[in-house]
Amino acid sequence: MNYNDKNIIRKEMIKKREALSVDEHTYLSRLIFEKLVSLPEYKNSRFIMTYISFRNEVDTKNIIKDAFFNNKRVAVPITMGGKIISSEIFSNSVFKIGTFGVSEPKEIFEVDPKILDLIIVPGNTFDKHGNRLGYGKGYYDRFLPKTKAVKIGLCYDFNLVDEIPVSDNDIPMDIIITDKSILRFEVD
Repeated sequence: MNYNDKNIIRKEMIKKREALSVDEHTYLSRLIFEKLVSLPEYKNSRFIMTYISFRNEVDTKNIIKDAFFNNKRVAVPITMGGKIISSEIFSNSVFKIGTFGVSEPKEIFEVDPKILDLIIVPGNTFDKHGNRLGYGKGYYDRFLPKTKAVKIGLCYDFNLVDEIPVSDNDIPMDIIITDKSILRFEVD
């Protein structure tokens, strides 16, 4: 499968995701949230990084609230100069619209990715082998090798497929959570 095939998959999956009603999005995101917070990897984490949801992605607001409630430190990704940096946020952080229209903190408190325990990774599509198809810029594929954190992909069940094309620089997930299942993978 080539780059054009990946773009076809991306467009198809975005269309499905954007077709969700507000109620469906809220309900499915809640199911995924409940599965995530039940995991020992999440319960035992002290410093998580999560994306800030955008355009009907699995909602991460409750994850951030829960992490603060449970005295976890929280970082979010900021795209800067063609790469991701992880910036710690706080319960009183102020946000602005950043790159690609995604919310990001006004003040940046960069943290070393090596100190993160768990990273919640966005994706357009995931497969049943732990592979992820992102949005085509390679930001996470360049960022994830900098950390040993548990990598968890969140997606709706319709965004989980049997197999997606992968390349050498693609970083697989340790866990994928959908509204219907939790998949665990042995990652080298």
